[in-house]
Amino acid sequence: VLEGGCHAPVAVQATLDPSSAQLTLKAAVLSVDGRQCIQNTLQGPAAEGERIGRDLAQTLLGSGAQALLEEIVALQQQQLQQKQKLRKDKAEAKESKPAEGS
Repeated sequence: VLEGGCHAPVAVQATLDPSSAQLTLKAAVLSVDGRQCIQNTLQGPAAEGERIGRDLAQTLLGSGAQALLEEIVALQQQQLQQKQKLRKDKAEAKESKPAEGS
């Protein structure tokens, strides 16, 4: 639901109380620089764990995590474009370099 990718600063902790079968999910989404943190906790029956997780994700998104995740994706795209440009520049430089021995 959050769709932050594998490099997004997202944290989740799940705790199960075996005596009550209650599941507690804590989650956080951080900004790239770590200065902002959107976090929340939801609890409910362990049998409804998937719903609890989705509800928690939606709560985070509505509390500002969406903007943080969009910032992360934009930064990742910028870094990818920079890498592609460097590769292109290296390839062009290699092609324009005179062959050795000529």
